[in-house]
Amino acid sequence: MNGGKGSSGAPDGGRQNQGPGGIPLTRKERLSRAWEIFVVMLRTGLFTFGGGWSIVSELELQFIAKRGWMTKEDLLDYISIGKSIPGVMVVNLGVLLGYRFGGPLCAAAAAFGLTLPALAVIAAVALFYENIRTNPYIAKALSGVRAAVIAIIFNAARKLWKPAVADGWCFLLFAAALFFCVFTDLNLLVLVLTGAAAGLILKGVKPNDPR
Repeated sequence: MNGGKGSSGAPDGGRQNQGPGGIPLTRKERLSRAWEIFVVMLRTGLFTFGGGWSIVSELELQFIAKRGWMTKEDLLDYISIGKSIPGVMVVNLGVLLGYRFGGPLCAAAAAFGLTLPALAVIAAVALFYENIRTNPYIAKALSGVRAAVIAIIFNAARKLWKPAVADGWCFLLFAAALFFCVFTDLNLLVLVLTGAAAGLILKGVKPNDPR
């Protein structure tokens, strides 16, 4: 995966405990990085609505556009992995990104920051559930939120289209996957694994080519 280093000093992937020049991070620097990851993920959790896929647009903004910590190709890779392993895709993705930029400590900070807003809201909803359930204003507001979230997801897909569908083979795989998603009940894990196998077969692997 292609990594980058933004103004915050976030290292390339695989160097979770090193700073610029490969110098090992001190305990204070590791804690500082974990706090930064926590804040980024907390902000992401606060402004992510409508299900897991709406997080993609916010992560693209926070990790790529604002900080330059990674590329769109990297984000797509992590999304693919997060969706392919057991668990909630959003949490999986947060843990993967946190681990990349700071090891286990940042992975835990990312998971906690990402889920904290949802936990707080769920606790409040549970406490006032009866009042919320029968409130027509909240029901109407949520219908508007659902419609707006579709636009957020569509915008994220538009931004990630070019690096994901890079050539004719990728477009054929996309079209086939879309067909099976829309018109069949094929298990999504089977679809992902089939796409991985098709990528290996159709695109091949060249020596010294990490992608």
